[in-house]
Amino acid sequence: MSLTADQAAALSAELLTAAGAWYVDPDSDALKVAAVLMRGAEFVVPGVGATLATVADVVTSQSLVIPGPQPLAIVGAADRVDPVRFAVAAAGLAVHAAQMARAGAVQTVTDYVGSSELRAVRTAHAGIARAFVRYLLTGEALTVDAVAADVAAHALLPLDAVDVTLARGIVASALASVADGLAPPIRAAMGALAWLRANAADAIVADGWRS
Repeated sequence: MSLTADQAAALSAELLTAAGAWYVDPDSDALKVAAVLMRGAEFVVPGVGATLATVADVVTSQSLVIPGPQPLAIVGAADRVDPVRFAVAAAGLAVHAAQMARAGAVQTVTDYVGSSELRAVRTAHAGIARAFVRYLLTGEALTVDAVAADVAAHALLPLDAVDVTLARGIVASALASVADGLAPPIRAAMGALAWLRANAADAIVADGWRS
């Protein structure tokens, strides 16, 4: 049985709340979403709102997490169309949200902008969580090439060749764990597996992971 929309929403809320995020449902009134986004932008340095193209663009085409005392997370409408895509996007956001919650808003910006190594590590972890959830729900084979390409594509800031190599090594290590029957040691990945086993085991199609 495939993951339902309601199950995807519940899983996403669980992962993002556990990560310490302020999780916003974009299906709410558009003006309320706009107000939430503006309030989230105020958590960071003045003017950060200018980095968001428009509220409509964000809500329809992007999933994002904004650092703050409580990171603001929103799974965009485009990712909510399909339950699997919904869950996958939320898993990636949950990784970033947890990192932001631990570091705080100012340190998060410093880390992501000032350290390409930290950016590579954190982006790799988010990509691994996305890939693992997709694997559980679709059975789609996990390959280092595919996951590393997804990591590079979803980087909050571009990764250079050295960073990509670092991220690729992190991905390879995580996929080796999966091949041994172990969830990647990333909270969002382990949390997704536990939630699915408890609440939607029939939606897990990857062999050997229902229990």
